[in-house]
Amino acid sequence: MLAVNSKLITSIKFVVSIILLCFVFAKLDLQELKYSINSIPFSKLIILFFLQIITVIIMSFRFRILSNLRSSSINEIYLLLNKINFYNIFVPGKLGELAKINFLKKKLKKKQDIHCIL
Repeated sequence: MLAVNSKLITSIKFVVSIILLCFVFAKLDLQELKYSINSIPFSKLIILFFLQIITVIIMSFRFRILSNLRSSSINEIYLLLNKINFYNIFVPGKLGELAKINFLKKKLKKKQDIHCIL
């Protein structure tokens, strides 16, 4: 059985994601997008904005508890999760989730199984 390099697979996923993203943006009708955004009431956008902030704060507490990272601040985890969400929106395949693994590798002093945490 061939051992496949995980970095190679991740790189291929990233390239395919960028190609698909370019294809989607090429097919996008900018006038229709502008009309859709302008049709949303401003009050609903404000409510959704605050709900998003509250959701990520709750996710930060959950991630801190599940990963047993008492030394990390909620603010640090909050910023990490916002970066992950940003990448997950624009790059298909949930590649932003890989940032959690790197974060845990840096923070965990013991050689624990990271897959058990995630």
